[in-house]
Amino acid sequence: VTVASGLLTADVVRFASNTIYSTFVGGDMGSCWSQQLAKVQYNNEARYIPRESILESTWKNLYTDVIEGAKNIQDVATEEGNEPMQGVGLVLQAYGYSLLTDMYGSIPFSEALQPELTLTPKYDTQEAVYTGILVMLDQANTLLASGNGAILATSDILYGGDAAQWQKFANSLKFRSLMRISGKTDVSSDLQDIVNNRSVFGSNADEAKVIYLGADPNANPMFETIVFGNRAEWKVNTVLVLSL
Repeated sequence: VTVASGLLTADVVRFASNTIYSTFVGGDMGSCWSQQLAKVQYNNEARYIPRESILESTWKNLYTDVIEGAKNIQDVATEEGNEPMQGVGLVLQAYGYSLLTDMYGSIPFSEALQPELTLTPKYDTQEAVYTGILVMLDQANTLLASGNGAILATSDILYGGDAAQWQKFANSLKFRSLMRISGKTDVSSDLQDIVNNRSVFGSNADEAKVIYLGADPNANPMFETIVFGNRAEWKVNTVLVLSL
């Protein structure tokens, strides 16, 4: 039995958000390193000593739950002839790869997710990864605009089936990707093309943000850990307090 592509979207989006916004990644490292939060116990990460297990699980989650899941969306949507859903799958793959290469540098890309080809895929340079990401996002923009198919609204927890909003996500992610590589190559014409010819995020209302529910296990991951899980080792950082 093949599950419809539209039914696969929610899990991939949720896994992506939960991985990056978890207390280990978004809290222990992201928020502590940016000095928004501090830890009074179990504070290795806050002292720039990440746990190897978290580095490994982040890598694994982004590849298996996000990128592979998004590739499944694209593949099933291709069989269905549903072009907007193919675009959704490409956007989510590009997002996953962008997170991985920003965090780890060189990563498997051109040979990734091809176990029939190799179980030891080569590591592509960050330049090659970003080149591939930009191609994915251009393809996604075209597919999302085609109108040949539809995005299942009830499973789309980002945009409720609105292909135009997914286009904004694709084009804004491309803009961010171009800015990431702007120190190494001239991207001015590509950026100008986006500004002149493509729709992008115009306000916070457009952002690709999961709105969590009010109950476990689908509440905000920080709430689930700190409040629901009764873990009180996270505190507001004095740097943040004194800057208000």
